[in-house]
Amino acid sequence: MDRNFIPQRKYRASHIASHMFATTSTTTPRAAFAAQRRRRRNRSPRCGGGPIVSYTQRTASLLLFGGGGGRHKHGDFERTTTTQVYDEYLFIKARRPQQQQRSSGVRTRSTATGSSFGGGGFHAFAADAAGQGATRLWSSNPEDVSLLAILRCVAFTCWTFALAVPLFATMCLMFPLCYAFDRTRRYALSFVNDLWAICSTTPFVNITVEGREHLPRRDEAAVYVANHQSFMDIFSLFHLRRPFKFISKTSNFIIPIIGWSMFLTGHVPLKRTDRRSQMETLKICRETLRKNGSVLFFPEGTRSVDGTMADFKKGAFSVAAKEKVPVVPITLVNTGGVMRNGKEWMMRGGDVKVVVHPRIAPSENADDLCEKSEKVIKECLVNNS
Repeated sequence: MDRNFIPQRKYRASHIASHMFATTSTTTPRAAFAAQRRRRRNRSPRCGGGPIVSYTQRTASLLLFGGGGGRHKHGDFERTTTTQVYDEYLFIKARRPQQQQRSSGVRTRSTATGSSFGGGGFHAFAADAAGQGATRLWSSNPEDVSLLAILRCVAFTCWTFALAVPLFATMCLMFPLCYAFDRTRRYALSFVNDLWAICSTTPFVNITVEGREHLPRRDEAAVYVANHQSFMDIFSLFHLRRPFKFISKTSNFIIPIIGWSMFLTGHVPLKRTDRRSQMETLKICRETLRKNGSVLFFPEGTRSVDGTMADFKKGAFSVAAKEKVPVVPITLVNTGGVMRNGKEWMMRGGDVKVVVHPRIAPSENADDLCEKSEKVIKECLVNNS
């Protein structure tokens, strides 16, 4: 084994950095390594020196504030230092957290605008806090923090749970009969859901339904599709008074009282990241439609972040095309203005409009159903903006 050999794995970044500007030196690698160890020992606090700066950070400083582009050759190891050392630095930086962050006890948040060397931190956090807007007693600006909106949300939550407790007890008594004689639609349990939503929202939000004449009969199979802006969307759609089953993420079903009532009513759970769960959900929806039940989809897949409607996914329309049932587009207007996504702890006053559009006739072309539904919902949002 060569006596001048230096293990590359442990000292790779430091060894390369030390030779960035010494490519013409005749010093042997072993002597250079020994000099590095002496400099490190002399700088240690136990020897009276200053704090040790990690070799990866020193390499980054060379790259940021000046450096050459020479080539370093050692045996079969040859690379361009300015680019490869930078890559090496990023690799080590990702594998090993900074000791300063671990010892200070202050947790920082990295953002997309931070630097590649762990920038952001307190300044990014302060920028996020500043983005929340001013704190006021009342403000119509959705960026501001309104104290009355917070109190309204607290009152709405308490009132909703106060109504849910006795109604949930009623649903538990009704469930055996509904499961035995009306397993698909569960009219009685759906009626309790509608009653709960209407009584919960009436004191706080004015919800109106337009185009009720376009709704299918209660015993008619149909696929309802709607835009998704807010947590208030489901409360608003219950004002349609139709026994549809909607798809919701699995975590919502463990919410006390409310999540349990969703399970009793027969709504469909979904694990978004599980492909098998997605296929099982579509299978349940198709079986529901075959038994003259109705299903509600949010084709965007999730709530809108800024109120802008995202592109529709084709899953709901594939189900409608395969089962040859009509699609009923529904536009929800201003639900995001009442309770904004990401700020569910504030509830502002306002009017919510549920617009039911004429049904789209059954078709075997899922793309055509998707395009027509997305177009009519988007136009309605524009007209009501």
